[in-house]
Amino acid sequence: MTVPGPEPIDHRYGTPRGWPLPLEPVAYHHFLRTPTHRWWKSLVMIAATIAAYFGLSIALTVPALLVDLMLGNDTLLSGQVVITPALFAATVIGLGLMIPASMLLQWALWRQRPRWMSSVEGGFRWGLMARCALVLVPIYLLYIGGSLKLSGWRPGPDANPDWWVFVLLVVAFVPFQAAGEEYAVRGALTRAIGAWIPRPLVSLVVATVASGALFAAGHPNLTPGRLVGYVVIAAGFSLLVWRTGGLEAAVLGHTLNNVLIMIPTAIWDDMTSALTGADGAGSAPVDVMISIVLALVSWAAVELVFRRSPSVRLGPKPGRRPGPSRQAEPQPFDPVSAPSR
Repeated sequence: MTVPGPEPIDHRYGTPRGWPLPLEPVAYHHFLRTPTHRWWKSLVMIAATIAAYFGLSIALTVPALLVDLMLGNDTLLSGQVVITPALFAATVIGLGLMIPASMLLQWALWRQRPRWMSSVEGGFRWGLMARCALVLVPIYLLYIGGSLKLSGWRPGPDANPDWWVFVLLVVAFVPFQAAGEEYAVRGALTRAIGAWIPRPLVSLVVATVASGALFAAGHPNLTPGRLVGYVVIAAGFSLLVWRTGGLEAAVLGHTLNNVLIMIPTAIWDDMTSALTGADGAGSAPVDVMISIVLALVSWAAVELVFRRSPSVRLGPKPGRRPGPSRQAEPQPFDPVSAPSR
């Protein structure tokens, strides 16, 4: 019988070669700085994530257009874009599929199992999400209600003929659409960009700004006001991810925002104008200020929840690391990566 020998040691790190996880507990955005990280992997991750977004969108939009043509909805042939139930379903399902796409890309490039995309604890923490819901649901109800009031929005005299179909699609698929955007932007893109920069604080700032810009670029009819608003919202979600060590709070906030806006829009308003940005929503300076206030209040509320939570924001846990043959060189103290007390 052959007795297997010890794994080859990478003496730069003092761990077995190919170890897929960080050597020390790190923040979420730095989770791909592992012994297996190479600069080109981040580049591939960014390009592949963007390609997956467009590829999935096209793959699902084409059948949706064919369904519309069979149903007699041929407005696209005349050059008009009308959001029908089929086209709406294709859009939100395509974004929802970015969840497995982001997980599989990380697994293929860094050999980290898909569950490590959700949080630094190696899974989606439903308990933490439930605790965050206690504070975020009231905040978003006030935010959406206040925004509609300030904008002067009023329900139309008649309901949309397909309102019930849109509402069912919103309830069934928009949570996955919101989660898909978080896994792609705050997950795959943020981690890929953050892995390039060794200093945690600089990495966080650069990854937040760059991923926020890419997030904003994915929305139609951008104006300066809408651009700033999207970047602010993206930065707020990025800070929630950094503070909690996972995507749970950001997924919840994104879901609440989209669902609470889309349901009244689906019943009484024009889905086409709302989803294509033709209604001008979010362009005014007051909308940007509301977005800033929302980000700060949400962060403060989640901070209160997180301080009472057993969850951690740095990972993986020390027990996840292999026994090193040589001690890793000590790193200078950095307040961004230091555990909170």
